[in-house]
Amino acid sequence: GGFAAWWFLLRDGGAAGPATVAELQSGWTRTVLPCPSTMGTCEMRAVVEGGPGYVAIGYVTGDDRVVAWTSPDGTTWTQVPDTAAFADGEMVALAEAGPGLVGVGHDTSGAVVWTSADGIDWTRSAHDDAVFGVGVPDDWPHMVDVTAGGPGVVAIGWEFNSGSVEVWTS
Repeated sequence: GGFAAWWFLLRDGGAAGPATVAELQSGWTRTVLPCPSTMGTCEMRAVVEGGPGYVAIGYVTGDDRVVAWTSPDGTTWTQVPDTAAFADGEMVALAEAGPGLVGVGHDTSGAVVWTSADGIDWTRSAHDDAVFGVGVPDDWPHMVDVTAGGPGVVAIGWEFNSGSVEVWTS
């Protein structure tokens, strides 16, 4: 097993293909999306191919709420409806895994995992102190990245108060 990275671009007309170095350095366009809250600012933290085309995740600072968006083409984005699974959390990384997507982050209780088959309907994993740690004011583990591979899914992170690093596998 090795690792190969391929960069793809959506070109005029919607055709996707391997990107050249020159294309990665130029040809970008920008789309500004409104933040769904007046209580804070939005941070879009990750995007993957999945769901109806692409799925992006992030959170609203100040509200501590997860926000997700979907796009059929990478240029037109729709916010996923808010759900109880998005309350009191910050999703910061996203990966294709298993039959859908897995997102990771944290809330005041510790590390958190979210899953979705389609990028629209999300489920938040039940918190288990032995697995996800103890939150504020104790060690407060944060998951900061996730990928599929190895034993299934591997997430990495750190503990806010102790500064130690952690690895989770599923």
